[in-house]
Amino acid sequence: MANIIDFAQTLERFNGDETVAKQLLDMFITQLPEYKETIQAAVAADKYEDLYNAAHSLKGSLCYVIMPKLSDTVLALETAAKKKDLKQISALIKELENQMEMVEKEYQEEFSAE
Repeated sequence: MANIIDFAQTLERFNGDETVAKQLLDMFITQLPEYKETIQAAVAADKYEDLYNAAHSLKGSLCYVIMPKLSDTVLALETAAKKKDLKQISALIKELENQMEMVEKEYQEEFSAE
C-alpha cells in the first residue's frame, strides 16, 4: 500500500528538518477531528459557505503536510461547496472521511511511536 502521508516531501518542504516536519504533522493530526466535526456539521445544516470555509482551511493546512490524495479530495469538496453541488458533496464527504481515517491509521502505525 502506498503511503497517504508523503513524509519525504513534507520533510523536503522544511529543508530536511525532521523535528519541524514531525511537529507540523503532529499538529495536523491533532486538528483532524476538529476539521471532521466542522465539515460534518456544515453538511448536516446545509451550510455551503461554512463547508467551503472548512474545506478551504483544511486545504491550507495541507500546504504544510503533504498528502496528495487528501489534498485533491479537499480541493474538490471546496469547489463543490462553492457550486452548492449536493450530489458531488455527498460523494466527496464519504471519500474524505475514509481518507481521514486512513491518515489517522497510517500516522498511528508510522509516526506516533517515534
